Amino acid sequence: MPESLPHPGELSILKDDVHVWWARLDLTTDQVVALGKLLSEDERTRAHRFVRDRDRVRFTVSHGLLRCILSGYSGTPPAALNLAAEDQGKPYLVNESGDRDRLEFSLAHSGNLGLYGIALGRRVGVDVELIDKSFPFEAVAARFFTALECERIHT
Repeated sequence: MPESLPHPGELSILKDDVHVWWARLDLTTDQVVALGKLLSEDERTRAHRFVRDRDRVRFTVSHGLLRCILSGYSGTPPAALNLAAEDQGKPYLVNESGDRDRLEFSLAHSGNLGLYGIALGRRVGVDVELIDKSFPFEAVAARFFTALECERIHT
């Protein structure tokens, strides 16, 4: 696993803080295997649903790293963390008493970059998007945007 990961309970966060982490998801095979061992059975099942190996690896790494980060704040070993999902699918951390934990998080990934947001007692959201410099944005804009919108793209 990457050496810079926090140890359980090593990190702290205050009520008004939001911590943002980023990580590269293109790790060595040994690192991917180690992070995969931290996942729950449900997460492993979800990972194996991906058709492409690249997507399976990115899921495994991003969720394994999430567990390491949450472990750093919660003090619970990464593999022992209990995650559940809201009706809409957003995951959340469950504490020892079976209630939703006050530690909130968000995970986004695109390409080989993972982004993580951590907050205490309030919802947090992060997003990241790979920019494809070859995308013909000017042609798309010319077809679908107003003249004023197209003009603003160039300023």
